[in-house]
Amino acid sequence: MRAPGWPVRLVAALACVGLGACDDTAPATPAARADAAVVAASECDGPRPCPDGCPGSVQVCVAGRLGPCQAPEEGCDGVDNDCDGRTDEGAFACETACGAGWGRCAAGQVVACDAPAPAPETCNQQDDDCDGRIDEAPVLPLGGALALPVGETQVEGLVWFGEVVGLVAAGYPNWVVQLSLPGPSVWQVQRFGTVPHPLATAVVRRGLVVAWPDRLGPAGVAVLGEDGAVVRAPGPIPIDGATALAIVPAGEHVAVAWVARGEAGPTLHTALLDPVAGELTHGPYDLGPGQAIDLVGNGEDGFAVLLHTDDGLWLTRLSSLGEPAFAPVRVAGPVDAAAVQGNYYIEELPVVFSRDGVLTLQRYSRLGVPLGDAVALGDLAASAIKLLRVDRTYGLFAVADGVLYAQVLSAGGRLAGPLAPVAWDVGELHAVGGGLDYYLAWWGGAGVRFLGGPLECPEP
Repeated sequence: MRAPGWPVRLVAALACVGLGACDDTAPATPAARADAAVVAASECDGPRPCPDGCPGSVQVCVAGRLGPCQAPEEGCDGVDNDCDGRTDEGAFACETACGAGWGRCAAGQVVACDAPAPAPETCNQQDDDCDGRIDEAPVLPLGGALALPVGETQVEGLVWFGEVVGLVAAGYPNWVVQLSLPGPSVWQVQRFGTVPHPLATAVVRRGLVVAWPDRLGPAGVAVLGEDGAVVRAPGPIPIDGATALAIVPAGEHVAVAWVARGEAGPTLHTALLDPVAGELTHGPYDLGPGQAIDLVGNGEDGFAVLLHTDDGLWLTRLSSLGEPAFAPVRVAGPVDAAAVQGNYYIEELPVVFSRDGVLTLQRYSRLGVPLGDAVALGDLAASAIKLLRVDRTYGLFAVADGVLYAQVLSAGGRLAGPLAPVAWDVGELHAVGGGLDYYLAWWGGAGVRFLGGPLECPEP
């Protein structure tokens, strides 16, 4: 290492030679010592730009001296950062929720990352989607394709017969396909004649009720007994000009909700129907203008109804006789899809709707008073929603872009699991709850598909 002040002493020595007399042991002057300190400090006072002209290239101190030039690391940004004549070369670090990896650069983006990718959650005691939870996704363990009888068919509805699930498929001829459990195996086929499409279905004490609208005349109804015998052959009922129709069980009767064609626009109506006699026992009740109506049973507390109108989504409840219990309350503006369910155990009416790409839950009392704030369940532009209650738990099923999502909601609207995909290539969805299980069916392009069972991750 050079002694401090050596350049000054060397200059002084040379000067003495030229003059012929000099004492080289004399101490340097204070000014000379200060100049020497400045020179020494300037050699390594921190990183400094390199003289090689590469932007970002610096020299740093190494053992008291300025080291070689260090070029910056290459970035994935379309620039030759390290000034080697190449752009965006090499491997670049990347990561997913499941870990880190490496990829290459293309058009300023890191692509072909080899980090582990999240996968749909399955029941395998592993965190497939890397969210820190294991086997939390809802799963319906029973499923597969159904080999329906020969003929052009359209799935019209699922019904619960008490021990087995019935799938109603319309076409020519029409069929009822009953599924044994744990299925899905077809064990009985019943032909019930030719009726129009679409159909509404419900099971009452006398058997399976099938009803249909008729925009040009009276709606119709037919009833099949549990043994497959025809209890009522297809025939008209006193509901005229209906463009859409829904029914739900009400003891030996059914509650009916329909959209009627009118000169000033469509109107919404409800009534109670004796399906065997083909007569209205209560009603009809006029609920005002609207385009669609959803109807579900609420046990001893009557029925819950959603009204779809030009200015939004509305909720009301019907008494056990089919009469509106309170004036409709506005839930939201116009929605893409919605569903309502009743829970007379805790006297609540939960509503789930899709609006502006967000799936939202809002709970109401049996009198239509909001219970707490609305809860956003996730970003999902759903085209169809089914909300089922099994005991005191809700099963939420929503279809968006052909993907079926499911979520478990406990009583009181608490989220008991994430909104997760459970099936793909899903068409028009039909769903029913039975026992402690959920059952779904749809036409999937290659035939009828069926899922069933508890909405949970079963034990491995």
